[in-house]
Amino acid sequence: MNLYNFAFQSSNMKHYSFLLIVFTILPLLAVCQGNPVDFKNDKVIDRLRTDVAILASDSLQGRESGTAGERMASEYIINEFRKTRCKPAGSGDTSFLQPFPRRTVNISRYNKVSIGERLLTYKSDYGLLACSASGEVKGVINAIGWDNERTLHPRPHDCIALIDLDSPENYSGASGKRQSTDPFERLKQAVSHGACAIICWNCPSKYRKQLFDFTRFDTLTVPVINVSRDVAMELINDPGKEIAMEIGITRHTTPYCNVVGLLDHSAKKTIVFGAHYDHLGMTGDMAVCNGADDNASGTAAVLELARYFSAHPDPKANYLFICFSGEEKGLLGSEYFCDHPAVPVKDVLFMMNFDMVGRLGCMGNAVEMLGGGSSREWKHIKRKVDKNPMFRIEMKQAAPPFSDHYPFLQKEIPVVYFSTGTHRQYHTRNDDTHLINFDGLAGIVDYAERFTRQASQHEHIPFSRISILTQTLGTIGLLIQMLP
Repeated sequence: MNLYNFAFQSSNMKHYSFLLIVFTILPLLAVCQGNPVDFKNDKVIDRLRTDVAILASDSLQGRESGTAGERMASEYIINEFRKTRCKPAGSGDTSFLQPFPRRTVNISRYNKVSIGERLLTYKSDYGLLACSASGEVKGVINAIGWDNERTLHPRPHDCIALIDLDSPENYSGASGKRQSTDPFERLKQAVSHGACAIICWNCPSKYRKQLFDFTRFDTLTVPVINVSRDVAMELINDPGKEIAMEIGITRHTTPYCNVVGLLDHSAKKTIVFGAHYDHLGMTGDMAVCNGADDNASGTAAVLELARYFSAHPDPKANYLFICFSGEEKGLLGSEYFCDHPAVPVKDVLFMMNFDMVGRLGCMGNAVEMLGGGSSREWKHIKRKVDKNPMFRIEMKQAAPPFSDHYPFLQKEIPVVYFSTGTHRQYHTRNDDTHLINFDGLAGIVDYAERFTRQASQHEHIPFSRISILTQTLGTIGLLIQMLP
């Protein structure tokens, strides 16, 4: 048995795996000591190389959110923050970690639903709604329609409600008072009237995300399934058939953690630097997806900027450095941070995001700066700092919703998002450290520092809303880049 695998298999031994990492990389850490110097200096490149090599090592097993590998990555990031003047800004002012809960669900493969003698087929005939509970139920349809208040009578031993979720906007119940058309509220009402199970159909599109979001915490106490129109019509036409359900669904709560450090100069404005440090974890055949470019490179950029601004403080602004968890699961960490910010959202001057900045050369000699349409000031600032013989900056107006800048954009905060583009190794086991262009990465960090210095001269950077057409075209363009 491989020693690394042995260490990862026991939660009681996670500190041994961390010690193993430390002793393995101890010789490399020597290059991380000392004060920051000019970004073109070899010491900067050595630090970036060390950051990426450690974060993208096999020992971290792909840094999937909520795993031991990601926790080890967060410990490394915290250790680097502690070497700077950054103060904890995660959970209060005592921890660099900002934990947030993530609900995961296991649906039993032995679920069964039958009508009379006919066994329904999972996914084609029926599926579970996110609010469903486990349970075994037998009974007949006791209520049909959407007016539960009028038609449903408490008979808990066999009461099954069939509910058309697409209700009129101005629906009023038997009392004459306007009733909620929110499907979840109506499902709760059915349970309160005695339903021991609920069969839904005709889910309105505007509520589909809510109804099938298995990460939600507000669940019901009875099985809730969604059936096809054909099955619903069969039950409406013959409600006397016996229905049998065996539903198994298990929920787990896993803590994910952002890592947040703050350089506080008691300024009125704060600049946010962000990058996600999570990745995909392991493949089905247990190969490690190391994610050197996606996104150990962006995390290394944030760490180096924290080192630089610690050694070269700028009292005109506070600097918040965030390494996000859960990006690969759907921007979970950045969304949580924007809803629970370490500083007031109104005080954020702008957010600078780094996601896949390690492969300069993938798009020729260019670096994309997305989000140019989020403020009219960006083109003026770019013009003043756009002197870099190593590469050209291609400003894109759009800021597609595929990375951690997007929740900030939705809060009407101007964003700048740097990327060197996608490549054949994107989201594969081959995204490894030896492919990173560290000279290019150092140049991007240098450009980001100069851009930040120029932007921090502004007391306010006005937000501009990016048009739907611009966002759509930008998103399509980025998707085309991702094609093999």
